[in-house]
Amino acid sequence: MKFRMLCNHVSGIFDYTETPTFQVGLITDPYRVWTSQEFIDMVKSEPFYFPPGTNFKYSNTNTIIAGKIIEQITGNLVKMEIQQRILTPLHLANTIYPSNPDMPVPYVHGYDWIWDSDTTHFPDVAEAYDPSIGGAAGAMVADVYDLRTWVENLYKGTLLTPATQALRLTVVPAPGEDCEEYGLGIMHKINPPMWGHTGTIPGYKNWAGYCPSQNVTIVISYNSTESKPMILASRLMNIYLQAVK
Repeated sequence: MKFRMLCNHVSGIFDYTETPTFQVGLITDPYRVWTSQEFIDMVKSEPFYFPPGTNFKYSNTNTIIAGKIIEQITGNLVKMEIQQRILTPLHLANTIYPSNPDMPVPYVHGYDWIWDSDTTHFPDVAEAYDPSIGGAAGAMVADVYDLRTWVENLYKGTLLTPATQALRLTVVPAPGEDCEEYGLGIMHKINPPMWGHTGTIPGYKNWAGYCPSQNVTIVISYNSTESKPMILASRLMNIYLQAVK
């Protein structure tokens, strides 16, 4: 197993969000504070999706393990490394790695379907879970303007050496509804052409994508987990590309 396999999701490691332990815990104890080690322990008895390096499947556990490695190497919490290495240099003042469920005011309320034996609900879940459910795989809050800045610099490699950025943009096939190829923590949508990433946590689903040939950025942020921002982003990008022909 190589570190790169965690970053481009060819490790085959089981996704902790698909385990019964996590799914039951999310319902019975939504404010529980989870640790990365707990997520890693959840998947130790789970089978690999495939032998490492032979296929692609997005797994949040990959990013959890990557975050754990960062902490072991640096001796700092991953939230501190993100702040020092990304948020501060890029002046992302409206992006945080939260330590509790309280959202920064003002904020967009997020909604999710909740099914029980008798009824279906669509409650506001913006502050209904502890953000540790995402850990290094997604426990962050940002506005659309910071997402725009982040995704443009993600593609341009502003904070990396040219050699490291070249590695980031080296892709593997990743067929799915969100992209066709995947680099090191970056999605590549071939048609229409965009580089970026999705983000999902209860109540929210986002896409931030950058088209280098046109120097155009599209950020879609839905306040519903069931939404599909990539569909709207693709339509908007296709409309733009037709308009500038």
